[in-house]
Amino acid sequence: MDRGPTPEQRAQMSTAAVAAGLGCSIAVTIVVMIGGGILLDRVLDTSPILTLVGVGVGLAGAIYQLFELTRVGRPPEQAPPITKGLIRLRQGRNRDLPRDQ
Repeated sequence: MDRGPTPEQRAQMSTAAVAAGLGCSIAVTIVVMIGGGILLDRVLDTSPILTLVGVGVGLAGAIYQLFELTRVGRPPEQAPPITKGLIRLRQGRNRDLPRDQ
């Protein structure tokens, strides 16, 4: 009978899920910031100033998130703030999983 993934496989899947989530958030950050800049430019008639600001802020946010992504596998005491939160979240979920014996 199949017992499901091993604890090592679960850890690998969890790390991959965190990486995929951060990857999606990078794309969303850039799109939202650029979209917000375009919208504000239309409303305030300041084209293209706020669009360029949105591009800059979106890229800065994406760079920070990439930095976070590089720290995912590190020990919690060396992790940056967002990654620490993700680690705590993942540990809380792992407590709810049944243990293999």
